[in-house]
Amino acid sequence: MTIPTTLPADESSTPVFVYGSLMSPKILYGIIGSPPNLTPMLLKAQMAPATLHAYKRYSVQGADFPAVSMTGVDTDNVRGFLVTGLTEAQKGRIDSFEGYLYTSEKVKVVLEGGESCWASVYVWAGDVKDFGAKEWTFEAFKMTAMYSRWGQGE
Repeated sequence: MTIPTTLPADESSTPVFVYGSLMSPKILYGIIGSPPNLTPMLLKAQMAPATLHAYKRYSVQGADFPAVSMTGVDTDNVRGFLVTGLTEAQKGRIDSFEGYLYTSEKVKVVLEGGESCWASVYVWAGDVKDFGAKEWTFEAFKMTAMYSRWGQGE
């Protein structure tokens, strides 16, 4: 897996940091499409555990999906996956999936080995009043209707 440590001049080589429902390879695969050379198992190989610092993940009121927002507090962090090797078409499908609720921002994420790199992340575009009282967790997400529909059987 090639991971850019400097901000790429070419947007197509920028990996995507996922932290919510798209942490499920099966759901991500369902969103980005299925070219003949890609399976959910191969896609999982393109996903490296990573952390986004100075952000916090929140539940969204009335929704199964989360949002992240920058807090600026160094001890706040969001665990997720860095997804490399996506085509521009696949990134466009993620943009469509995230819709108007999120904006794509360039951030630095830290991989498990301590290496940092640039990535795109979808940050909540709405108001913090939209956040629920509890922090969103992937384990709780596995109990939702959305996961049952899209991600079950991983």
